[in-house]
This record gives sequence, C-alpha cells and structure tokens, in this order.
Amino acid sequence: MQNPRNPSYGWSLACTVILGITSNTLAQSPTVDVVFKENGVTTASAKRASVGLGIPAVEILAAEQPKAVDIQSPQHDSATQKEPSLAEVQIIQHPILNALETNSPPNSIESRNLIDSRSVACRAACEWLPAKQLRQHAQSVQQLYCEEDECTRQAANAVAKFLQLQADHQQDLAAAIALRGYYARAAIDEQFELLRQSETELQKQRERQSAIQQKGLAAAVDLTSLDREAITMNLQRIQLQQRDRQLKESLNDATRTQYEWEASAIEPLEVREQALDTEYLQRFAAGHRHDLLALQCLSGQINSGTAPILSSFVNSVAGMASLPLPKRCFLHRVLGREDNSVLTNNLKQSIALACETQASTIHREVSEKAIALELAYQRIGLSKETTASWTKRLEQLGRLAELGDSRPADLVLAQTSLLGAKSIEIERRLEAKLAEIGLAEACGGIATRCCQGLPWLVTSQSR
Repeated sequence: MQNPRNPSYGWSLACTVILGITSNTLAQSPTVDVVFKENGVTTASAKRASVGLGIPAVEILAAEQPKAVDIQSPQHDSATQKEPSLAEVQIIQHPILNALETNSPPNSIESRNLIDSRSVACRAACEWLPAKQLRQHAQSVQQLYCEEDECTRQAANAVAKFLQLQADHQQDLAAAIALRGYYARAAIDEQFELLRQSETELQKQRERQSAIQQKGLAAAVDLTSLDREAITMNLQRIQLQQRDRQLKESLNDATRTQYEWEASAIEPLEVREQALDTEYLQRFAAGHRHDLLALQCLSGQINSGTAPILSSFVNSVAGMASLPLPKRCFLHRVLGREDNSVLTNNLKQSIALACETQASTIHREVSEKAIALELAYQRIGLSKETTASWTKRLEQLGRLAELGDSRPADLVLAQTSLLGAKSIEIERRLEAKLAEIGLAEACGGIATRCCQGLPWLVTSQSR
C-alpha cells in the first residue's frame, strides 16, 4: 500500500478521481437497444425504461433560470384554454413541430459562439423518430375515418389526439436525453482542465526532483514513479477524449445538426440550489404529463358510439403507445358482443383505472425525484467544504514556507488532494444537474419549455 505522505501518492489520488464522473455517474443505466431507419439513415429510439442515443439514460437548469418558475403548457392547459373539438379532422399543430418547420427553435439564444442547451434539447425533440411515427399514425387514423359517420369520426379523432399526446411525451423524453448528454460534455470539459492542472503540477515536481539530483543530492521521490503517473494521466486523457467524442456524435445524431463543438462554447456546469415545492410540482405534473393527459383524453370520449373503435384501438396499440392498462382487463371478452353498453362500461372502468394508476405513479415519481435533487444539493455542499478544507491546508503550508519551515511532500499531497476534491465536486454538480433533469422530465412539458426558450426546470409556483 502506498504511503499517504509520499508525494506520488497524491498524484495517484488525483488520477483515480479525475475520471470518476463519466465512468460512474453516466454509466448507471442502459442505453438504447432499438433502432429505426428513415430515408436510409439509422436513427436510435427508445422506450420509457431504456432511453439512449448512445447517451446513458441516467438521472440537469439553464444558467438563466429563475428561482421559481411556473410555466403553463399552452397546448394542454385546460384551465386557461378551451379544449379543441375532437370532431375536427385537422390535426392541431404543436409548437415543437412549428420549430422544426422553421429549422430554428423559438426564442433560441444559439449563436456562433454559444451552443445553448435548450436549443439542443429542442432540436432533439423535433427529430425524435418515435414521436414522428406516432404523429404520422395519428394522421393516418384521421384520414382513414374522415368520411365515416359522426361517432366513428369522433372515435378516430380521440385516437389521433391520444397518439399526438403520446408523441408529446416521447419528445419530452428526447429533450431530457439531449440535456443529459449536453451537461455530461460540460463536466468532461472541466475534467480536461483539472487533468491539465494535474499534469502541470506533476511536471513541476519532476523538475524540482531533477534539480535536486543535479546538485548531487538524493531525490525525495522515485522519478520513475512520476513517469508512471504521467503514463496514467495520458491514459485518462485518451479515455476522456473518447467519451467526449461519443457524446458529440450522439448529440449531432440526435439533433441531425453538425455542431461545431470545438469552435463554440457551451454552458458551464452550474447548479443553483432551488427551494422545491413538491406539492405544487405534483399538481403541475398532473396537468402537464402528456402520457396522463392522453389517457384522460381517451377516457372523456368513451360512449356507446365510440366504444367499439376505442376498445379495438386499446387492444391493438396499448403496448406501442405505452398505455398502462391493468393486466386484468375484460375487454377481450366483450369485443364481439353487440351490447355496447357492457362494452362501454368495461372500457370506462379500465381506462379510469389506468388513469388512476398513472396519476399515482406520476405523483410518487415527482416526490422521489424532488427528494433525490435535495440530497444532490446537500452533497454539493459537502464537497465544497472538502475543497475549502484542502485550500486552507495549502494556505497553511504556504505560511510555514515563508517562515522557513518548508514541507515539500506535504505541499505536493495537499495540491493533488485539492485537485481530487475539485474533481469530486464536479461529479456532485453533474449528479445534481442530472437530478434536475429527472425532476423536470417527471413534471412534463420539458421539450415545449426548451423550444420556447424558457427555463426548463420548474421548482415552485411563481408568487
């Protein structure tokens, strides 16, 4: 075991920590395992439990976000906007789709010098293939039944609206994935800077020991150990470069945009602790989670005239649209019966139970994400205290050196330990950023907020 007072031990400590962020924080969840091809281009897609694009699906706040944000989703706010008639054949245009048509997210602050996180998230949402497929399917359903009787058209429009809302939910997933990758890149940039500082300190230590040897004195450390530490740092640089390249390619593929990452700046990995109103966030999620709104929309359109088509739709596409129907469903027993009242009642009960189950799941998910974020904020505070402690130790050693009590070994250990503490602090900030993304995703509407250039993290109701 290495001696902690050996100067080379400090380098080992810094080298061990420097890559801890992406190897531990970003590799906790599975990546995408489903691909689609569109116009000859292979595009990744994912389901709720396994999302990727090559970016690990782990559980980030724009630099301009305010302390408290209350953003009402303009397309689904039932309290402020009248629900559109389902008898209309025309599919409602979505702000994200409008952004895609203009090839520029609304209110984007992207420029030649800054690649904005919200712009990247919006573009990823616009290009998300599962959402496109759901919208195409919704349009096909409406076109197929546009000349049928009124009840059939009403059912078809209900199905189309359901699919549109599921597409909105998929775009929220895509935006969250892109934000995770974006801020993982910001963390890697900071890791590169710390690695450069470690290499500089190692080179200074090598020069000091060489100067001592040239005077005919014995070096305080084995110079070959410094050579081995340099090799370790070179290996870590290669690993960082590989991860950085993978993230850049994944983000470019997700957005179908060739960003000039090397010539552009990105947002720093900043985390501002926010006061969370969990009860408000749970109410917010109930009105903005598109997967729940889709079920509620379907539930409101069930009657004796629409039940046959809606029940057939539920049985055929429930899995594709991630419809959380209970397993003990009696729909298949009544599909062939002519008594639509029985079919209608069974379908209403099943969809009502699905709505209740999904609402409960969202309520619990928001609570868990809020708790995880609060804990992540606390861990940042502890890591800052550790960094401050090592900074204070360096100042003490500096004052001792001025008094003639030079302690080279202790100085090197303190310097490298400080670098290691800063590396852990980066990891804690990335964890908190990912927790913020997880909470924003759980609340719903994250893609729309990104495309509108608004802060994507909702923390509490505006006063």
